[in-house]
Amino acid sequence: MQEMIRHASQDAAQRTSENLELMKRLAETMASSVRETSSEMVEWAKQASKQQQEATRQIIQARSLDEVLDTQNRYVRAICRHCSTSVPRYSTAQPTRLARRATNCRRISGKLEAVCSGEVGH
Repeated sequence: MQEMIRHASQDAAQRTSENLELMKRLAETMASSVRETSSEMVEWAKQASKQQQEATRQIIQARSLDEVLDTQNRYVRAICRHCSTSVPRYSTAQPTRLARRATNCRRISGKLEAVCSGEVGH
């Protein structure tokens, strides 16, 4: 009986050790993913800020309404392209929020296409 209890105890200790090792690896993987995602998001924010500043500068210097609209159109398209290409990378981290953002970007991009091609009346 004692031998059976000792064996069960050793088996339980080994399983616990294996589970702890798996949890440690999982935590390391998650931490690495968070670091990678956050650094990519910071880089994206920097790029978006630069693009927004440049678009604002171009809009301020625009000489006609057409130039303003063209600048806004290019700016929104650039953001939508970036969102669409970023979603697969970030989808494991925040699937719902990022998928919604990509869907919104595609919807806005589609509306811009329609307006720019004259499909939508003014």
